[in-house]
Amino acid sequence: MVLLLFPEDYESLESDYSDLTDLYDAAVSEIDDLEDEVTVYESNIDELIERLQNLEEDSDILSSDNERARNIAKYKTGSLTVFSESERCVNALNKQKDKAIHEKRVVF
Repeated sequence: MVLLLFPEDYESLESDYSDLTDLYDAAVSEIDDLEDEVTVYESNIDELIERLQNLEEDSDILSSDNERARNIAKYKTGSLTVFSESERCVNALNKQKDKAIHEKRVVF
């Protein structure tokens, strides 16, 4: 089989080849751009994962601090309760003492 090309056919094929080459180059360029975008997205995802891990660590620290603060508040509240009870006892004893002193004065 023999393929005969006439000059106009050759020019047409050359034009088609040039068009296909341009399309191929454009496709390769688009693929490169998409790969760059994927790299940026992967970098953003890695950064977000790192930030999430930092937030989880901060949350753990805050939870621990919150638990410590609750325990301190319970201790202080308990101390205030004990103090209040002690103060009431002292006040009651002072009243009894005052009453006893007053009764001794009245009796004598």
